Amino acid sequence: MAELAVKASYKNNAFLFLRKITSGTFPIWGIILPLVGVAMFLISLGSLFSPQTFAMFWSFFALCIAALISIVMLVLHTIAQPGELVITAKGIRFPFLAAQRHASFKLIDWSDISTIEVYDQHSNEVLALFLKSGKRIELILSEFEPQSIEPLITAIEMWAGSDKVQPRALALKNKRQIEDASGSFTKMWEEELARRFHPTAFMPLLPERTLRKGNLKIVRQLATGGLSAIYLCQEQNNLVVLKESVLPANTKEETKIKAKEMFEREAKLLAKIDHPGIVKVRDYFIEDARHYLVLDYLNGQDLRQLVLQNGFRRESQVVEMAIQVCAVMKYLHSQSPCILHRDLTPDNMVMTNDGSVVIIDFGAANEFIGTATGTLVGKQSYISPEQFRGKACEQSDIYSFGCTLYFLLTGKDPEPLSVSHPKDVSEHLSEHISDRMNELVAKCTDMDAKKRFSDFSEIQIALNNVHAPVAESV
Repeated sequence: MAELAVKASYKNNAFLFLRKITSGTFPIWGIILPLVGVAMFLISLGSLFSPQTFAMFWSFFALCIAALISIVMLVLHTIAQPGELVITAKGIRFPFLAAQRHASFKLIDWSDISTIEVYDQHSNEVLALFLKSGKRIELILSEFEPQSIEPLITAIEMWAGSDKVQPRALALKNKRQIEDASGSFTKMWEEELARRFHPTAFMPLLPERTLRKGNLKIVRQLATGGLSAIYLCQEQNNLVVLKESVLPANTKEETKIKAKEMFEREAKLLAKIDHPGIVKVRDYFIEDARHYLVLDYLNGQDLRQLVLQNGFRRESQVVEMAIQVCAVMKYLHSQSPCILHRDLTPDNMVMTNDGSVVIIDFGAANEFIGTATGTLVGKQSYISPEQFRGKACEQSDIYSFGCTLYFLLTGKDPEPLSVSHPKDVSEHLSEHISDRMNELVAKCTDMDAKKRFSDFSEIQIALNNVHAPVAESV
């Protein structure tokens, strides 16, 4: 299970003037001075074989001065560039901050933060993190990209705890959400889901909490949402991932029994799975009316984070990853009974250090919660029309697979309930996406399940032919 991270670019406007100077003078210190240094080095080297000690001394002196100026300017240029805040379950890592050396390049643990506030300072809106040591870290909100502020506050609230986040900071997040609202089809979808399905309060477990008579200890929370959470846990000397699903207290007893039977049936099926492309489900149990799956811990980066941090992937790389996923899905669909994934998205696939793609999560918990609450649980841009109506089938996984390819190729989530054409996103992307790949994605995401590929074996063949030479007509 990959650890989630939120990143936000920070302009550090205190260094704006310095950025202009170092950028404007780059041809001098980045090109001319190094060339002068090389020339002086060659002159000094030549002087070793002649009696011109004076020339050698001054050449070496000029070399040192040129090198020193270039190095100093390089350091200043690096410091002056916009930095990046990285927020994880562990804490916040800061870039270089002017006059705040106690935070620069450091990871501040959530336990070291007492309060998080937003206030005005010299006509600037400031996000301030007050540390238990008495120090504070101030971040000017105008120095962030506007679209990163809402995810930033949300991540802080989730991992630091809402009790540490003061009302004005929370109000700022809500304000950004309102400002970002649009009349798009995606927004209409969200409003429809909100109208039909109502979330229920859910309190995740806190670190150090133990389960299974002390055999499992919560290390930290990896993710949470709706009626479920994912934790990193310690089981004896091993790290494992715990996926938790909770039923609302007002669920009818008959529905609880049905949901429990479904959960146990799915958990037993998943526990039998043994494939190198699927993270291993080690166990399942129920404790304090909460349902848990225990999975192996996988060190890697999920494909969403990979794209968000590095941009859309080359088509050749997407083909390689897609072929690996096809092999996994063929295995799942060939089981008896057939195992549907139901949640095949970039978030649930991890790229390991050796380049392998591993599926880390299934939609079993989503089905469990949906059965008990009457809600539709899942990522809206990746759910097929028939799965939206509660009629998931093998072609539903193919639809989600096609949506995932679209995301990898474009860096954007597809429009919900639509046929995806990655070449249509922009002219720039169109040059890098072949017609065959565009047609493959479109066929995977056809609104009619019968018109999609029949199975993942057929998709594998199509992927292998994406870069095959086109036969010349006679």
